[in-house]
Amino acid sequence: MNSSLWIGLDLGTTGIRCVVFDSNFEVVSSEYMEYPLIYGPENYVEQDPELWFSISKSVIKNAIAAIKNKQDIKGISISSQGISVVATDQCGNPLMPAISWLDRRGEPYLPIIAEKMSPQEIIKRTGKIWSELYTLPKILWLKDNKPDIYESARYLLMPMDYLIARLTGRFCTDHTMAGGTMLYNINTRSWDRKIIENFNIDITKLPEIKEAGTKAGNIYSEITQEIGLPADLPVYVGGQDQKCAAFAAGIDVGKVTISLGTSAALEILLDEPFSDSSGIIPSFSFLFNGHWVAETAINTAGAALRWFVNNNAPDLSYAQLDKQIELDYPSEREILFFPELNRSNKQNDNSTDSAKSFNWPIEPAGVFFGLYLETTRFDMGRAVMESIAFEIERSFQHLKNSFPRLKIDSIRLFGGGANSVIWAQMIADTTNATIELLSTHEMAAAGAAMLAAIGSKEIAKENARLIIKVIKTVEPIKSNHEIMNKKYNNYMTIRNLLYNS
Repeated sequence: MNSSLWIGLDLGTTGIRCVVFDSNFEVVSSEYMEYPLIYGPENYVEQDPELWFSISKSVIKNAIAAIKNKQDIKGISISSQGISVVATDQCGNPLMPAISWLDRRGEPYLPIIAEKMSPQEIIKRTGKIWSELYTLPKILWLKDNKPDIYESARYLLMPMDYLIARLTGRFCTDHTMAGGTMLYNINTRSWDRKIIENFNIDITKLPEIKEAGTKAGNIYSEITQEIGLPADLPVYVGGQDQKCAAFAAGIDVGKVTISLGTSAALEILLDEPFSDSSGIIPSFSFLFNGHWVAETAINTAGAALRWFVNNNAPDLSYAQLDKQIELDYPSEREILFFPELNRSNKQNDNSTDSAKSFNWPIEPAGVFFGLYLETTRFDMGRAVMESIAFEIERSFQHLKNSFPRLKIDSIRLFGGGANSVIWAQMIADTTNATIELLSTHEMAAAGAAMLAAIGSKEIAKENARLIIKVIKTVEPIKSNHEIMNKKYNNYMTIRNLLYNS
């Protein structure tokens, strides 16, 4: 019997989770620790990369503590937040705090970028939408505002790259991480020389791009001794967290994955490079050559439901709320919710003339529409859940318009929201696609662990999508779809009036 164990390390925005999987990719143990975001002036958001390293060691040590035969641990890989960047010396030691992917200090550099390369050319070459959140504007800020650090930096690394460097002394990234920089060409699957030369970026500061699942190096002996790992344990190249999660969840052509958590991340596999000319949906190279992925997100999905429950149904569990909503679903009552709950410091330039006439004070905000005296909190809760289904369908429709050959047969749903069968039913009825609920929610870590197993030749990447099991299938119901499709059309009519989008 194969007794191999695999470690998936998931480096998120506010915490790190280490999960140990057995050879069947069942969870053996797990450990999680959080770290803070550091907010500064002018939309600065930073993190301490030393915490990434020290907490990674702690969660690994705690996760493997109860494992009797540590020699069964055969490899480790990392799923990671993307876009964030940290300048390091030749040994991987940070020279300054990491600039978080949430940081907006690069915004003034977008017009500067546009002077040399048009937004459409950047989008076509990189697949990225026109945004200051990507790495290129952050690096340009670094060059202008911290020239001493930029010049002395040996490497400009992303979080996964940084952890690999600190663990092994090797400096590399993968295609999904590189794809978030706005310095990577999704057509050639390489650093984009034209962009790099146009903005005078030293390409030698960028890590080597390797295929996910290839060996990066072995963990330093002093680290393996410190945390109790086997000597010479190999670290395999991982990838960006949502791509790792989609891989573990079994993404395929026609099979979409949705991580339904605080936000909802939709990943759609494509068999050719894709650039959204409207600049709405970004795309990336996938973990393996020959596939690309379009990605879109709903920023407040589970967060919208949590907001609603905390303020309107604190006496109910989510399961109790589900039970009440099931009693009156589907409902033809036109109570709609718009989950625009992210407040921003930026003035809304896309609001309609009618919205501006009301002196709208902030970017589009959340709205309930169609409330009456007889409206109950369960009607409102249902509207919140339905709104996420409508936003998923809106993303699908945009992608189908941009990529006519796209087909969506089924949706692999995971994350905390996947515990709600009625929510899955709403999504199935709205999109008219089969929903498949999976056996684990630890998808990002599972994807990383699978990449380690692939790198060691324990499993073939072609078989990986069969590992995580479907435990329940939710089919769309024709009569429900007719009701939800009508509500979706009304939702979109009102949405366009509110937000001009």
